[in-house]
Amino acid sequence: MSLSRRVVLLAGVLTVGLVPAAHAGPRVVKAKDFLFKPGKVTIKRGSIVKWRFLDASAHNVVSRGTRRFRSSQDMRSGTYRVRFRKRGRYRYVCTIHPLSMGGVVTVR
Repeated sequence: MSLSRRVVLLAGVLTVGLVPAAHAGPRVVKAKDFLFKPGKVTIKRGSIVKWRFLDASAHNVVSRGTRRFRSSQDMRSGTYRVRFRKRGRYRYVCTIHPLSMGGVVTVR
């Protein structure tokens, strides 16, 4: 095997560990301290975003725009999940605290 083929083979082996798994699990957005963290999430089509509620105050997740999703109104703990099947930008807010709690899911 030539040196150039060995280098290409080695480079391929080294990058395998850097590629994320296709189904690594849902992206998690935390609702805490009157913020969604992270506020912006980019995912692949068909992926799940899971909002985890970690605050003593009640929060919710309500989409804005034509593509709709909505958690229950009074989430103080637990999670809410959405699978995004279509590409696009999905804006959402906590309708209880809309001035400080908003975010965007971008689906590619």
